[in-house]
Amino acid sequence: MPRLYFIASLLISGLLSSAAHAHFFAEAHDCRAPVKPLEFVTDLDRQQFEQQVDQYRNCLQSFVDKQNAAMEKHQTSAQRAADTWNDYAQRELGATPAAQQ
Repeated sequence: MPRLYFIASLLISGLLSSAAHAHFFAEAHDCRAPVKPLEFVTDLDRQQFEQQVDQYRNCLQSFVDKQNAAMEKHQTSAQRAADTWNDYAQRELGATPAAQQ
């Protein structure tokens, strides 16, 4: 039965490492960087640019947060699948966890 847990450990590592690759095509952000003028004519121009920079940063941060949340969901699903295999291997096949051998 040690072979079963070797296969299970490969399955777990494969599922967890491929969690970030769960989608065939990676989503790209649609945030647009503001173009900095050569000079700011007025303080209002500078303030508007700084506001655009903040909006750009917030857009990118929102995208990163969304991607991280999706990644966590995929990792959880992968772990559940690996746990299901381990439970099955123990219950139905009489395998013992590698750590207990």
